[in-house]
Amino acid sequence: MNIRLTFRFLLLLVLTVIFFGCATVPKETDRTVLLKAEADKYWKLRFEDRYKDSYKMEDNNGLPEFDAYRERASAIKKIKLESFSIDKADVDGDKGVVSVNVYFYLPQVQRPFNQALYDEWVFRDGKWLHKFPAK
Repeated sequence: MNIRLTFRFLLLLVLTVIFFGCATVPKETDRTVLLKAEADKYWKLRFEDRYKDSYKMEDNNGLPEFDAYRERASAIKKIKLESFSIDKADVDGDKGVVSVNVYFYLPQVQRPFNQALYDEWVFRDGKWLHKFPAK
């Protein structure tokens, strides 16, 4: 009887260590790679006018209702967007900043322009969330 109880206890202990050992917080380098991937996904959604999907990637703190979000997010479409690139991601704990270069054309100007944007992100509940800028 004591051997069975000891065996069950050891088995439970080993399974607990394996389970909780695998459920660790990602390293900062892993978070940086994940942040760049999430930023790329976010901006692809924005370029494709998929605002319902990009809205789901936003941090809820200070986020406007969807209609106001879509109106502000689509304002960038007033210029002809060409492409974007995610240049750099910096992570400091649960906060991140992503450098995004947006390439675009202005009306009546034949050459492309680019503008660097700096997006703020927050890591919450195991995922990166975009911080939609206040007005």
